[in-house]
Amino acid sequence: MSFLIKFMFMVMGTLAAFSVLSDEGIFTEIEFPALVKEYSGKILYRKEDGRYYYQPSSSLGPRIVIGEMVDNKSVICAGKYHSVCDLVIGKKRERVDGALEGVNTVLLTLHESSTISNGSKNLFSAYNSLDEYVFASPNQEDAGSCLYMALTGAMEVLLNQKAPIAERVYEGNTDLSERFLMNISTPSGYIQDWRTDTVYAYNYKEGALLNRTYRYTKGWFTEAMNGTLSPQKDGVSVEKSQYGTRYNWIDEYGSALRKNLIEVPKVERTLIFRDPAHDEWNAGIMDSGVVDRIKQELRSKNAPVVIIYNHYAYWHTV
Repeated sequence: MSFLIKFMFMVMGTLAAFSVLSDEGIFTEIEFPALVKEYSGKILYRKEDGRYYYQPSSSLGPRIVIGEMVDNKSVICAGKYHSVCDLVIGKKRERVDGALEGVNTVLLTLHESSTISNGSKNLFSAYNSLDEYVFASPNQEDAGSCLYMALTGAMEVLLNQKAPIAERVYEGNTDLSERFLMNISTPSGYIQDWRTDTVYAYNYKEGALLNRTYRYTKGWFTEAMNGTLSPQKDGVSVEKSQYGTRYNWIDEYGSALRKNLIEVPKVERTLIFRDPAHDEWNAGIMDSGVVDRIKQELRSKNAPVVIIYNHYAYWHTV
């Protein structure tokens, strides 16, 4: 990690450093002029002890040691500090005048184990308290079902939070059908924005189906000129048919399955950020204020956050 950081400094530009005098000594603020900073607070260097510190926003606690100088090299979030934080330098794309342009970024993330001196959890550390409630999703392949996978997974988290640990098993009573959510029809106007409101379909149906009842699958289908998918009919040649996970968009949810609905929590979503243009293809850098808001929502509500993002030539939901 230290080699990568030094190399990137050389390629991207010279480090900018500004000294600040405090009662504890001289702290030099480290800046990355050629990189977009994707964290709040500051990285400081203290010559007196040769250490790097992370300084959160003033109201959120004292400095945290995240690295030091070793043999004239900066070792940050590496070596004995690897369990404290991650420092990642990468590249993203943003839309500028209709075209996608590369943006170089630097991201600092503190781990859950990082604590401030008063023993309370740091707002900027990683959050993994929900991990034990998460089920893996099926491989969507080319179905374009990521939003429904993510929302189904979010509902599974809510169910697993209430279920005994012995019942949090695949094929169990909290393992939900992704295809069910894909096939739900709601009255006109019930879903105001499918990107942010599709989860309300659970409220409309007042339940969900289990995975073992209505599986995400593969099948043979035909596609009409208007994009409508239908199961392959007897006598239709393979050449005119397709096989794959897009079959899941075909609604085979019928009256026989409705009796198998299980109860799920009624949900209310909090909108953290929405593109003003309501365009899932728009790309840009999420500023640190939105990131901090996501972390605050996670900690205060202990509930899943669903994010739609655009990466190069596709958009995705997690």
